[in-house]
Amino acid sequence: MQAMFMEVSYDEDADVLYITLKECENTENVHRHDGVVVSRDRETGEVVGYTVMYVSEKEGVNLPVDEELDGRVPV
Repeated sequence: MQAMFMEVSYDEDADVLYITLKECENTENVHRHDGVVVSRDRETGEVVGYTVMYVSEKEGVNLPVDEELDGRVPV
């Protein structure tokens, strides 16, 4: 069984929550309409992290690891 990796950090000044699910050097970032940036491995398409903008203003955030990114805006 492979060990799980997750790192969570919060930048209070910017009000941004960073969630890293897997270390990855080659990512593609996609902006969702709700202020969440999804980071995917460019080679496998696997979700490797999230950046949640203005997290203190949100009541709840949906972060499914296998989400589809319809209407995505690559960065």
